[in-house]
Amino acid sequence: MKTHNATSTPAASACQPDMVRSNCAEVDVALFSHVASRVLRGLSEPMQQRVSGAARLVIAGHTIRHCSMAMGVKYGTLSSGVCIAKIRELVTAYQVETGSAKSLAALASSVDVPLVRRLGMKMLANPASILGQNITAIAALSLQGLPVQDIATLFGIKLRTLKKSYLSKSRRICAEYDKVKNPNPEPEKAENTAVYALPRLNGALNAEHEVSMSALWRGLERWRSVA
Repeated sequence: MKTHNATSTPAASACQPDMVRSNCAEVDVALFSHVASRVLRGLSEPMQQRVSGAARLVIAGHTIRHCSMAMGVKYGTLSSGVCIAKIRELVTAYQVETGSAKSLAALASSVDVPLVRRLGMKMLANPASILGQNITAIAALSLQGLPVQDIATLFGIKLRTLKKSYLSKSRRICAEYDKVKNPNPEPEKAENTAVYALPRLNGALNAEHEVSMSALWRGLERWRSVA
């Protein structure tokens, strides 16, 4: 009689509740709930539960397709419209809070990131929002010298969207950062005033002066070569 080897074929994600639970245990539930209450405000309770459950699985490392299998929800329902937008917003907000996204301090290693964040808190109308946090991060990356195309790629947004919604405010933060870091701009070079002290006649140099004669000869040489 043949025996079935249970370990030869791994079960699908939906058939592995222990694995799902163990991965979700890596999520800081208290922090996640706090962030979710802010991000999902205004949605119906069923929608909140659906988005929250999918976001936790995504944070744990699952794809949206795996989420749909584990939750028993159609893939199209999770991957479209308001649902997917809120899942992404919630995941991003949680990662910002925990620092589990790519470390901004590491990406902008030569920039005073805490100062950039303080300037963002001061200058932005709603610095705690996802938009405000993204603007602050874009400012730090710009100060590091990253091209805008690379920044757009890091954030997963189109270059046109970056320029339209983020760039002007982030550049104001960058300008303020430069003022704080360089409070004393380099003094302008003193203008050479010696030329104004040369002997003049009615505002013009004397005809015999070496400066006048040099200019005269240069002009003659130039026109002679043309002729």
